[in-house]
Amino acid sequence: YSPDGNKLGLVIFAETYHIGVYDFRRQILSQVTFSADNWRATWLKDGSKIAYSSNLGGNYLIYTINADGSGAPEKLFEQDGNPYPASWSPDGKTLAYVVTGRQTKDDIWLFSNEGEPKMRPFLQSEGTENSPRFSPDGRWIAYISNESGEEAVYVKPFPTGDGKWRISNGRGSVPRWSPDGKRIYFARTDKIHSVPVSTPSATIDLGREELVLTAGGLVNFDVSPNGRSFVVEQRGVGTLPDKLHMVMNWFEELRTKFPLK
Repeated sequence: YSPDGNKLGLVIFAETYHIGVYDFRRQILSQVTFSADNWRATWLKDGSKIAYSSNLGGNYLIYTINADGSGAPEKLFEQDGNPYPASWSPDGKTLAYVVTGRQTKDDIWLFSNEGEPKMRPFLQSEGTENSPRFSPDGRWIAYISNESGEEAVYVKPFPTGDGKWRISNGRGSVPRWSPDGKRIYFARTDKIHSVPVSTPSATIDLGREELVLTAGGLVNFDVSPNGRSFVVEQRGVGTLPDKLHMVMNWFEELRTKFPLK
């Protein structure tokens, strides 16, 4: 979702992979990249640009482009390991992104457009860490790690990264925060679950995991900026392509099942 909730950034396939923008109000899909392979799109916080990973110059690097497709792509920085963007901090000053290390597999790094150093590792281990997602207040980063032997969702404080809390009770992927920061959603097979969270200080309090939605063939999903709808990518069956579905007013059903206190 774009920050205003009116558009959707996505990857489309037209001989190679490209970034597209779907306008909900006009119901028009516009392609914004036209060269090389492009993927892993994420909106800048003001909605004016999209950051994405592209092999435009040979190796995959992170570029930005105007969301309306005007102008040329601009390279954000140089780094080995095929980096791809994942989430911008609420103030728009820090990008959490993923790099594949030579010995450490996927790692989470931070890029800052202010001060030095501009790039630094946030979470780097012999395991795999990816899909970082800033909380709405910018104090936490949810992410995926396989440190326990299975892929699960965790949270660390930002900017220090000291300590961690496991969110998913079992496997979990695609972490997403609710707009008010009071829930973390994640996927497990074809279901979306949520965990209530409270962050009164430097610690985080967690509630019981709850089933929110079942979506057969679930690949990816996002929560709208107003918190009242999902967009869900589902794997096609047989020769059908991947599909996007909107799930509207799901919050009302959730509220009847799990009354807010």
